[in-house]
Amino acid sequence: MVLVLEREGAEAIAVSSAFEVLQVLIQTKPYVLVSDTSMPDMDGYMVIRHLRMLTPEAGGKIPVIALTAYARDDDQKQALQVGYQIHLSKPTQKN
Repeated sequence: MVLVLEREGAEAIAVSSAFEVLQVLIQTKPYVLVSDTSMPDMDGYMVIRHLRMLTPEAGGKIPVIALTAYARDDDQKQALQVGYQIHLSKPTQKN
C-alpha cells in the first residue's frame, strides 16, 4: 500500500499495530488515514473510536478511509457509523 501511495506522489507511513497507529497519528498529524478494519489486538473500529475522542488539534477530525476485505453492506454501515468517511473493499482498482 505504501508503495502505491508513494508512486502516486503521497507521503505514506506504514505501521504494524493499532496501538502504533494512535501514536503515529498524534506525532505526525497526517492529512488522511487509510486503515483496515481488521487488525491484531485492537480492530480498526476501536482505533477510530479512540481517534474520534481526540480533540481536533490532536487529530480527532482527520478523514479516515476503511480499506478492508469485509465488503457486506453491514460492514460498510458499521464503518461509517464508527467514524470512517469512506469504506472501500479490497482489492481496489485504479481506473
